[in-house]
Amino acid sequence: MKSITILIAFLAFANAARQPAKDVIAKFREVAPKYLDLMVNGENELAKIRQEASENVAQFHKTIIEMKEYYIINAEAKEEGIHNQIFNQDPSVDRTCLGFLNTSLDMNMNLAGVGFTNCINTVDEQFNALITKYYKTLGVEESLIAELRLLDVFRGDNVFYTPENIIAKLNKKLEDLQINPESVGADMEKAKETFQQDLDAIRSNYKLCMTQTEQMLKNSADILMMQLTFNCQGQIVEV
Repeated sequence: MKSITILIAFLAFANAARQPAKDVIAKFREVAPKYLDLMVNGENELAKIRQEASENVAQFHKTIIEMKEYYIINAEAKEEGIHNQIFNQDPSVDRTCLGFLNTSLDMNMNLAGVGFTNCINTVDEQFNALITKYYKTLGVEESLIAELRLLDVFRGDNVFYTPENIIAKLNKKLEDLQINPESVGADMEKAKETFQQDLDAIRSNYKLCMTQTEQMLKNSADILMMQLTFNCQGQIVEV
């Protein structure tokens, strides 16, 4: 009877001694769902931002080509207007002089084309650098999400011998979540805003470049009209 009592007491002591190991499992079950939520939210946010990035890139290219088309149409309209002036001059106007004007106009259009190409090449270089940097940033954030780990709390510790160390690690992970549970999402949101601002800056610089090139073409056109009336002794005609 006495031996049974001792056995029961020993089992009770052993059970109590192993309670910290059970506490480890209980703490793990408390922390795991919160980590899972963070991972799921992070992955969803990342997918959303990637989709938005794709849409922004598509819109960026659409805007750039529309701007290029606008300036090309304007340049061609300017060229057509000057051609009409040259071809509708009175027969008495020196044909050789008018031929020089026509050649000069063609050269000015080619020079404008060089300027337009330089503008779009700059956009291409800036955009490629930007998109590489942006997706690299998203890749870093993606790796941070992938590195959200819980099982590493067991590394270097024994659930039976040092359960308190494991619980301390789990508490630290829980504390980190409570301090800044949306840090990854916030970083991605900031990256997205910066990306959009940089795209806007590239668009603005492209517009400025194209406008400057167009202005030089207009200046050249004005000079051609002056040469038409002064050098070739023609007149501005209504067409």
